[in-house]
Amino acid sequence: MKLDYPPGATPLDPDEADGLIPSHIANHGQLYEWKMVNILEGDNEHLALEQRRSFAIRHSRIANGRTSFPTSHLRQFLNS
Repeated sequence: MKLDYPPGATPLDPDEADGLIPSHIANHGQLYEWKMVNILEGDNEHLALEQRRSFAIRHSRIANGRTSFPTSHLRQFLNS
């Protein structure tokens, strides 16, 4: 694999580079894109987990009668 380095960058030894970057990556542009996709996927997974946690906490509070909703609104919601 041939890597293009920006000015001032320290080149990697070929032995160091083996296995460091997936074989389907051929240039820095592809590497940056691949890294961005991984970051966005991680953000989405984290957001989904936080939404599930928030829902579970709200559901638990409603089920246990500890809620910030006015009681009349909660009663109306539960009866609909």
